[in-house]
Amino acid sequence: MPIPKGWPMPPVPIFDAEADGKTTAQAKWFTDVDAYRAIAKSLPTARGITQYGPRMDFDGVVVSLADRKYLALDEQGWLDVLKAMPARNKYVAERYDCDDFSKWFAGYISHRYEINGCGRTLDLSGEHSYNIVLVYDGDELQARFVEPQEDKFVPLGSHHHIMTQGMIII
Repeated sequence: MPIPKGWPMPPVPIFDAEADGKTTAQAKWFTDVDAYRAIAKSLPTARGITQYGPRMDFDGVVVSLADRKYLALDEQGWLDVLKAMPARNKYVAERYDCDDFSKWFAGYISHRYEINGCGRTLDLSGEHSYNIVLVYDGDELQARFVEPQEDKFVPLGSHHHIMTQGMIII
């Protein structure tokens, strides 16, 4: 896939719809290939993969990306976003449970901040749904997982955050 003209793109201020304008947070653009590589590095099942396509199966974890380029925040930017998350509905089994929290979180990030570097997981191995965000450190892109019921980063391998079988959609 060719790199878009004018790449790499400069950092951009993040739009905050609720504040009627720009925030001080900065985001960086990355390609879909960068995103696939970052996600592959974060998964226990995706070792040794060097070619990427529009839908990938990392040995039981299907990853689907909808865009050709993605906005990512640095870790502090994501921590600021997580700290500013509003209160949500309470957990109600089968009615407003983990998949509903995950859908709401991804939609809210997209709507309020116009960031497309936030997606959803359906972790069949952990029987749970949570979110994935793209985080940059300098020019390196990483994929990190967020528990939307607690608004915090979570490592894979903890509690219901296993991701050896499931889906990721960004």
